[in-house]
Amino acid sequence: MTGIVEQWDRWCEQQTRASFTAHQGSESLTREQLERHEAAFWRRGFELRGGLRELLEARGVVWASPYECSDGSRVPGLRLPTDVRLLDDHDWHLELAERNGCSNAAHWLLLTTDHGDVDSAWALDHRFGGESIGHYQQDLSGPQATDPATPLPCTAPDFRAWFTQRLEAIGAQRRRLGRDDLAAWTDDLEAAPRRDEAALQAEHATLLALAEARVARGALTWSALDPDWRRITSGTRDEALLHRVLEGVRKDRQRGRPDLRFDVIARGTDWPWDYPGPAQLAARLDEPSRRKVMGRALERARGGQALQAAIDSLLSGHPGSQDMRRTASAEGWSERAIDFSTPTGRGRLLARAAALALAEPSESNVERVLTLCANVGAGVPGAWSLLDAWDHLDAVLTGRALPGTP
Repeated sequence: MTGIVEQWDRWCEQQTRASFTAHQGSESLTREQLERHEAAFWRRGFELRGGLRELLEARGVVWASPYECSDGSRVPGLRLPTDVRLLDDHDWHLELAERNGCSNAAHWLLLTTDHGDVDSAWALDHRFGGESIGHYQQDLSGPQATDPATPLPCTAPDFRAWFTQRLEAIGAQRRRLGRDDLAAWTDDLEAAPRRDEAALQAEHATLLALAEARVARGALTWSALDPDWRRITSGTRDEALLHRVLEGVRKDRQRGRPDLRFDVIARGTDWPWDYPGPAQLAARLDEPSRRKVMGRALERARGGQALQAAIDSLLSGHPGSQDMRRTASAEGWSERAIDFSTPTGRGRLLARAAALALAEPSESNVERVLTLCANVGAGVPGAWSLLDAWDHLDAVLTGRALPGTP
């Protein structure tokens, strides 16, 4: 049987001969980048192995561009695997689905998408031997879809079978394209913006500038719950505007605000998605300082001596070794189901948070780590709620404390 790398190369050659010259490709990975992907799989309780690992080691991330035709039909694409940040965001999506009643979500990892959205995702499934891959959609995340014996739609038994099916499906859809659609698609690809880290930072800067402009012309007031306030909090260089946010939150907490339940947040619940929170303050810090803050939150939530090595590494500002990240992930997934009712179950969640904190201190991941620590630590003496985390970061940004200090 032809190896999976040769299969990919042969398919790319076929597509090139069919005039799809810039519609697929690969991005080689350094050893460090491969380890980041591997750690992202561990954080979801999976191993990066088999054909997928072989493909990543030989070719890196492989991709095929999607396209929406003039008649509204869509040619599926592929980016395998999804970028590490999206792997983590999709991990959080599944974690929330499980907490909302979809027990099957504990067994999935969203590996890639056809069109870039969750509703076109393909998921590795830990059930049925742990090798199968099926089609995921958000309507599978409701509490009504919890039969543990039901496989995902369009399930393939293993990665090789699934990869073969996807390449065949993409090729078949491409062959149906008319000349005009093919020409328009080629033009779109030539004009498409880059999606590397610099391009993402430029996109964030544009969104921040638009948010600041809304404030300047009076179109965004503090009385409005709006995600733009989160963008401003994490990114503005206007100290007066940042002070306005800090003071606004202080006054809201002192006076109360009808659309916000600070009393509930103080008991360990999540932060509103459209109100500036501690993760946005943490985003203003460098990565070592973010790790120190997360390390302190973990230390206060754990209620024992577990995870001491990970916490010590975080409090020193260091990400720790790949072995440390693997160990924390293994502890977090010794059982797959989320369980807040037992000390062991809560410890698994803190281990998952530690693995995340050690690896990728992005704004989204800091929010998730602090939230898990608040949820798990609810009722533990000294544990941080998200209001406590906000107070600490407020003090850091105003020069009254150092990151992660008691």
